Amino acid sequence: MWVATASFDRGIGLGAATGLPTHHIDPNVDAERAYILQSLKVAQPHLVQVVEAQQGYNTAGDGFFTDGRAAVLNLETLNP
Repeated sequence: MWVATASFDRGIGLGAATGLPTHHIDPNVDAERAYILQSLKVAQPHLVQVVEAQQGYNTAGDGFFTDGRAAVLNLETLNP
């Protein structure tokens, strides 16, 4: 089993909440899931709800939103 999470880093700078150097994420965290699925050529992913849809701020102060779903894939069945 392999479990992963991903977000697109859109830049670096100082965190709004911390004032420390950090990376800034794209607020649409689901877009990175879509990009990964497209890259793997997965047309009909099995999506499971792992948390409620939400929007908020990460510890660096960047806003984010998500539908709260995760893709579950069997990598052995993917086409190379």
